[in-house]
Amino acid sequence: LGMIFNGEKITYLHQEGNLEQQSTIEMARASISAAVEKEINNARSFIVVENIPETAGRIHATDADYTMSGVIAISLLSAGMFSVISVFGRYRKRGVLDRFKITPLRPFTFVLGSTLTRFLVSLVSIVLILVVSRLLFRTTFQIDWLPFLVSILSSTLGMMALGLFLTLLFRNPETADAAASILMVIVVFFAGIYFPLSFLPDYLRVISIFLPVKYVAELIRHSLGIEFVSTSYFVITNLVLFLSGVVLLYFTGKRYLSAS
Repeated sequence: LGMIFNGEKITYLHQEGNLEQQSTIEMARASISAAVEKEINNARSFIVVENIPETAGRIHATDADYTMSGVIAISLLSAGMFSVISVFGRYRKRGVLDRFKITPLRPFTFVLGSTLTRFLVSLVSIVLILVVSRLLFRTTFQIDWLPFLVSILSSTLGMMALGLFLTLLFRNPETADAAASILMVIVVFFAGIYFPLSFLPDYLRVISIFLPVKYVAELIRHSLGIEFVSTSYFVITNLVLFLSGVVLLYFTGKRYLSAS
């Protein structure tokens, strides 16, 4: 940004077409014009504005911190929801689950094994995301490990419950898979994944209340020090996600794996 001032008129020079810098240039022009007018008119300052930064969590979160915490929430959604669609949807269609009925394998053992596997997959993927985000984006997470691990476990179960709900709602696994993909697109825009919900109009913000991923993102951000939530909210949300996953896993296992 260049400026020419002849004592009466300010002329600004800048390259047009750079949308990335346009807002910064406009702010700079407004600030320079105000400063020049104040100096010429010998204006006195009557109001002093002091900026006192506040944070919503334990750290002053950057855009990268907020975005990468959303990536973790999406990773939990994907690991939980799509895994059970494959197990209880595609395996059911191929008759794999019917073969389990004639084996001594208990439904609880099968479901528990699948759950632990998804939890380990979620944990490994999240650790990789944390490492990559620290190396590439210089994120400043302050991880509270116990709430973080509890949130991963309950969120994985909660997202598995969401996948199980889709398999019960749509008997065709391809239809359930398509519905899950559409849901993924919706949550990106309406669940506060990559930007705060305050950016949305009030009438669109209501949609997020019915999206479980919104609560997963809040739990993860609380555990990473980005946002604070109350202890009661944290406990109740984890319990709801955990119990919904356990109940639906038990019901689905009894339905598809128990011998008639």
